[in-house]
Amino acid sequence: MKTKMDMYGVGVSLRPEISPYLNEIWEMVDCFEILFDDSGMANESIGLDKVNYLSKPTFIHSTLLSLGSTDNLFSESVAYEIKKKCNDYNVVFISDHCSFTQTMKYDVSNFLPIGMTNDFSLEMANRIRRVSTVIGLPLAIENVAHFFNNPISTMNEEQFIKNITELSGCGMLLDVNNLYINSVNHKYDPYLYIDNIANIPIHYIHIAGHTDFEGMLYDSHETSVCAEVWRLLDYALEVTNAQAVILERDNYTASIENIKMDLTLAKKIWLKHRT
Repeated sequence: MKTKMDMYGVGVSLRPEISPYLNEIWEMVDCFEILFDDSGMANESIGLDKVNYLSKPTFIHSTLLSLGSTDNLFSESVAYEIKKKCNDYNVVFISDHCSFTQTMKYDVSNFLPIGMTNDFSLEMANRIRRVSTVIGLPLAIENVAHFFNNPISTMNEEQFIKNITELSGCGMLLDVNNLYINSVNHKYDPYLYIDNIANIPIHYIHIAGHTDFEGMLYDSHETSVCAEVWRLLDYALEVTNAQAVILERDNYTASIENIKMDLTLAKKIWLKHRT
C-alpha cells in the first residue's frame, strides 16, 4: 500500500562530468544528489557553489559507510564526517550501499555482496540505527550490481532489504539499472523483485546506463538509460512510493543533449505517476 509522502521530483547526481553543464540543466532538475567518497564532497572537489543548493532538496550519497561490514566504529566515524557536511545543504536523505567495502584491516575499494541471512539482517539493522542516530537524517540503502552471490546467503536480496528496513526504520534507494543488470547476469525477474519491495519506503530511485562486456553487464554510468531500465522505472513509480528519481552519469563522453534527453524522459515518466 502506498502512503502519502513528500515528493522531490527528478534530479541529477553531481559528478565532475556534469558540472560544466549545470547552468544548462538547472531549470530541468528539482533536486540533487552529492557524492561523499574518498575525495570528500564531490561538489567541493569540483569547485561548485554551495549556496545554489540551498534552494533545492539534496541527497548525500556515500560510498564509505560500509554498512555490510562488521566494524561498527568505522561506519560511525564516517557518519560523523557526513553529519558535519549536512548543515551546509538542504539535505533530505543520506544513502549508501547494501554491501561492504571495508574490513578491520583492508579497504577493498569495491561493493562486495554480503551474506544475506536473518542473523546478519539484525546486525546490519543495528548498525544502520546507530549511523542514522549520529547523522540525524533518514538513511536509504541501495541495491548494488554484483558479479557473484555470497555463498552463505539464505534469502534473496529483496527479502533481506525488506527485513532491514522493518528492523531499522531506514528506507531503500532502488537502483533500477543495478536491478536490471543483476536480473540479466543472474537470470531472475526484475518486476517480481519490485513487487516484493513495493510496500517498503523507497526514498529515491537511481537510473543510469550500463555496459555489456562479453555478455556480462556492468554498472558503468557511461551511456544513456536503455529501454529496459526506462520500463523498470515506469513500473517502480507505478507500484512504489518512491519520492524522487536521480540520474547518474559519469565517465561520460557524449554531448549534454543526451543528459537533457534522459532528464526529459525521466520527468515525463515521473509526472505520469506523480501528478
